[in-house]
Amino acid sequence: MKIREKMFDRTMNFFRETIKDFPDNRHYSPNLTYRMEDFALSAFSIFFLQNPSFLAHQKAMEKAKGKNNARALFGISKIPCDNQIRGVLDEVEPQKLDPMFDKILEEFSQTPSFKTFRGVEGNILAALDGTWYFSSQEVHCVNCSTMEHKKGQITYYHSAITPVIVAPGQKYAISLKPEFIVPQDGHEKQDCETTAAKRWINKHAQQYAQMGTITFLGDDIYSKQPMCQEILDKQQHFIFVCKEDSHKTLYEWIKLLEKEKDLAIFTEKKWNGKFWEIYTYKYTNGAPLRDTDDALMVNWLDITITKKSGEALYHNAFITDHQITQENVASVAVSGRCRWKIENENNNTLKTKGYHLEHNFGHGQKYLSSLFATMNILAFLSHTLLDWVDEKYRLLRKSLPARKTFFEHLRALTCYVCFESWDQMLDFMLEGLEIEHNFNTC
Repeated sequence: MKIREKMFDRTMNFFRETIKDFPDNRHYSPNLTYRMEDFALSAFSIFFLQNPSFLAHQKAMEKAKGKNNARALFGISKIPCDNQIRGVLDEVEPQKLDPMFDKILEEFSQTPSFKTFRGVEGNILAALDGTWYFSSQEVHCVNCSTMEHKKGQITYYHSAITPVIVAPGQKYAISLKPEFIVPQDGHEKQDCETTAAKRWINKHAQQYAQMGTITFLGDDIYSKQPMCQEILDKQQHFIFVCKEDSHKTLYEWIKLLEKEKDLAIFTEKKWNGKFWEIYTYKYTNGAPLRDTDDALMVNWLDITITKKSGEALYHNAFITDHQITQENVASVAVSGRCRWKIENENNNTLKTKGYHLEHNFGHGQKYLSSLFATMNILAFLSHTLLDWVDEKYRLLRKSLPARKTFFEHLRALTCYVCFESWDQMLDFMLEGLEIEHNFNTC
């Protein structure tokens, strides 16, 4: 029986195949020491292991032992220095890594459990949100956005839309291709989050819709008519947070319905394992989103969760194009609430749980900052995939649940021990931690 290639090896092969299209702008010379693969793999290895000193330690190991983990684990022929990596990769646009996102998503989609990754009406839930990943009042490049302060100081920053696929009851958030918020050619105004989100939808919605109908999730900044119409034009759906102070016309309509007792109300009790929670839903269909003749008619939902005592636990309101009924109101609400997973399970993890997304790994003059951010997101996505399908990796992560602790173990091991493969390293860790397991190796 043919043994299936290990997922780590498959992931690294995806990366090698993707970086074949990286442009090499170095002047040709028969004496060139490094391959473009060496630069890209060296950078990715740092993010994959979350170890800024990884390459330095591997150079020392090579000198002492004649072998190193950079070659054994990642296939790096010769390790360039940090400045060489930054200088060469600064010329590479981050979109060159897009094909790897597609390959990893395909791996997710081929697993039986991916069918459970669905929300309202069996839709795929794609959450949109913007996040900063670099800021400085000194360091900047041509792709920086700017924020001018009252005293004349300027903050230069980079930000991006970091979409993810989420689902109720799922701890995972599957990262999709980012869209960077950068100055656009031919535009006088600065790029912004909603404009970048529209670009992302125009570029990628049709592709992802091949897996199933998409419902886009987002906070209040997205619940404006142009964005909603953009999604409807793609024949997809939306559930967006909708605040009263930014939707006065809509809420005047809601208050009138409530006054006339024409607002639908539905209440149910749910046991959370400790106490009963009271879910109260208020909803209506066909309300105007704004005060114009061409106003989009949307469906509005308000959810309040309280204890039996009346103590409030949660409250929010959403607009959607899904027709709301008593039968599906809970499903619409729980799908809309999944929007928070993009912050808790994705952006917050990237910033505070070991990935250091906001750290300046190298800013460059062109694309370096955004390329490194993309590699960092890809490393996180690769780890999510390993946790999804690799039993050894999943068991180790369960035993070392804090990501920072897990990466600390990897840093220490790869400094002192040269492994023949990623799989051998996982076996070494399982044995060292005395974790019982019984894996099928076929």
